[in-house]
Formats: sequence, C-alpha cells, structure tokens
Amino acid sequence: MTLQELTFQVVDWAANALNLPVQDAEAVVEDMLPSAMQTVALKAASDPRTEQLLRRNFTVALVNGTGPADDNVLTSCWPGATVYISGEPTVGPLMSYVPNWNDFIGPLDSRLGYWTFQNDNVIYWINPNETFDITSGRTGDITMNIACVPAIPATETDDLDMPGELLSNLVAYMKDQLRVTANSKADA
Repeated sequence: MTLQELTFQVVDWAANALNLPVQDAEAVVEDMLPSAMQTVALKAASDPRTEQLLRRNFTVALVNGTGPADDNVLTSCWPGATVYISGEPTVGPLMSYVPNWNDFIGPLDSRLGYWTFQNDNVIYWINPNETFDITSGRTGDITMNIACVPAIPATETDDLDMPGELLSNLVAYMKDQLRVTANSKADA
C-alpha cells in the first residue's frame, strides 16, 4: 500500500462515515501518521509473533566503540537485537546486550563482547577480549537487526514498509483517532 492509498482510504472513510470535510480529514491524517505508526509498531513489538514483522537491519558506524542508533529503532526491543560484523562472522554470536550502564563498564567476562544503548541515542561497544575504555574501541561498521518503526515514505507514491497484517492495524487505529477527533469537535 502506498502512502497515497493509505491516506485516501482513511480520508474517504472519514468523509463518508463521519461527514468530516476532506480537507480537515487529510490534515488530521498527515499530522497523526508518525504517532500512529509509532503506536502500531509498539503494540506489534510487544507480541513475539508480530515483533519479527518489524525487524530491520541497519548499519551503525562505530568510532572508538560508539555510534549513533537509527532514529526508527524501538528501544524497548534492544534485548532481542542481534549484531553482525561483515568479515568477522564469529564476533556477532559473542556479543551480548547489557541494559545497565554500570554493568557495561565492567568488569565483565572478557571472553565475550558487549554493547549497550544509552538515552543519548548512542550505542556503546566493547569487543571480545577487551575492556571498556571511552577513548578507544572498535572503529568500523556493524549491522544490527532489531524491530523498528517503519519509516514514512519519502513520496506519496512510495510503498509503506509495513506488512499487510500491520497495515490493517494502522488503518484501524487511524480511523479510531479520526472518530475521536470528530466526536470532540461535535462536543465542542
């Protein structure tokens, strides 16, 4: 489904079912899309059966063991993320997510490698057989696989990067939000 088709489907429903003017419905749909996608993705990520539908690979460019996380990552899914390093297939399986910063900075079992995510939107990384040192560490790209909020398409004619199962949830959520908007306007 393209962004244009999604917008048309929700706006057409709002115009016919709620008697909302098309212009009002279009504006509300455009405004609510980012939060609607976030809400639907968070709900899907909370269920192991649908969390897999949101998994995407993204590259993190590490410099001295730190690198920025992708803005669309669902941070609640960090514990289930996997990592891969091109050309070093044995490193990824040795990496372990550590949720607590104080645990991450050690001491930890040096046979394994560790990574963590902090609220500053940065991934911190310690290679196997190394200890934490904020001034040095791995430099290079790693690939992470984790559930993400699907990105909003760049143009109206681009497809939404969301499985059909979740698209129907998105449409239903947006219709519910339009119904709430229409009811609050009617009550005002």
